[in-house]
Amino acid sequence: MKKRTLVLLFFVCILIGISIAEFIYSFYVIVDTKVIPYEFTVNKLIGINADKGLYFGVVPPGGIGKREIYITNTFGFPVKVIVKISGEREEWISVDKRVFALKPFERLKLSFYCRIPLDAQLNETYSGVAKIILKRI
Repeated sequence: MKKRTLVLLFFVCILIGISIAEFIYSFYVIVDTKVIPYEFTVNKLIGINADKGLYFGVVPPGGIGKREIYITNTFGFPVKVIVKISGEREEWISVDKRVFALKPFERLKLSFYCRIPLDAQLNETYSGVAKIILKRI
């Protein structure tokens, strides 16, 4: 019985330790996360969408759409910025910088590109998100 109690106590301590580490990581290391939707339509015509977000509008096969956003470190400490893209046709979406550092109160322009291959299907609309994660350095 005593051995069972010690083993159970050991596993409870391990679980508590993991929970504390996860709490510290999520609230101390990652200081902010923004999710920005993207969308584009493949067609022969060119169209522009000026809404907020990464809406590329209509981009023809072989064409390139470009959208820019500004990232500002509003914290009093340096941060590491990580950009992750996921969604439909994410391989057609690129960004000029995926991982970089920002000093306190520094601002940087990020350019996102939507490159459509020549053999892309017409009249199709695709969407996804660009996730921007700021981590304390």
